[in-house]
Amino acid sequence: MHFVVQAGLTEACGPATLGFPDEMSMLGAVGSAAVYNELRLEEVPDMGYNPLGNPPCGEICLRGKTLFSGYYKNPEVTRESMKDGWFHTGDIGEILPNGVVKIIDRKKNLIKLSQGEYIAVEYLENVYGIVPVVEDVSLFPHFDYLMPVKLVKLILIFGSCLFSRSGCMETASSPC
Repeated sequence: MHFVVQAGLTEACGPATLGFPDEMSMLGAVGSAAVYNELRLEEVPDMGYNPLGNPPCGEICLRGKTLFSGYYKNPEVTRESMKDGWFHTGDIGEILPNGVVKIIDRKKNLIKLSQGEYIAVEYLENVYGIVPVVEDVSLFPHFDYLMPVKLVKLILIFGSCLFSRSGCMETASSPC
């Protein structure tokens, strides 16, 4: 069985990054820029992220043939997110030594739902993360009033084996 990891955005018409987690160095990473896309990191000085630092960290910016041309009837938001042909995702990434990207933070930790309500996703992730068997958790907006936030990644750790929603993953110290 083979797995593929990716980070996707509606604005990128699907995958923005793509990777094959067939080695331990890919755990937690989302791969490198997908076909027809370019990826760069931009400095976020107020958060202390520098793409020229060690490790290189910054806001993930994309450009390429699969990127959208702008938000429908919303030129102001388009101008805010598109600068010099680069789409600013709002995600903070780190380039690992093998050249793949790991998403480590968000520029803004609030998500505005379709009904105008804001949700602090970081708070919810921290609540889930208190559970001793939870290794990592990620949430994203699910524009439904009854379920406004959807769980996309949950990794549970039992002993030395990691479990995700898809099953057991090997670890370096002990295969499952």
